[in-house]
Amino acid sequence: MAEDRTWVAVFDGACGLCRAFVRWAQARVGGQPIRWLAYQDAEFAALPVSVTLAEAARSFVWIGPEGKKYTGARAVFQLFRHLRWPWRLAGWLLANPLAAVLAEPFYRLVARYRRRISAWLGLSACVVPPAKAEDGFPDR
Repeated sequence: MAEDRTWVAVFDGACGLCRAFVRWAQARVGGQPIRWLAYQDAEFAALPVSVTLAEAARSFVWIGPEGKKYTGARAVFQLFRHLRWPWRLAGWLLANPLAAVLAEPFYRLVARYRRRISAWLGLSACVVPPAKAEDGFPDR
């Protein structure tokens, strides 16, 4: 049996900003398979590493096929490494501990106010996801 080389991205599926970011990233994926999971729909026991509901509700989670887990700004930078040019280059430059430490306060600020930012941008905010749509996202 071939080794599973799928990456897993766990995000807030009820957040308009988060869903817009995921759609943006999906349009730029550079070829490696990525499994996109809204944490509201995720079966945490089936994930290759331990992720808690509180952790997933608080930040973007990126899980490598080898079981390495990243959260917050570092998770976003790791995702960028799997997107097409120029985002891949940005990911390679930023996916290091120092850049993540410097970016994390900004990430936390955006994450804390993501629903308010979603509303300001005219994106749906704080929605209760209905039954899964065909594309895996709640109604837009």
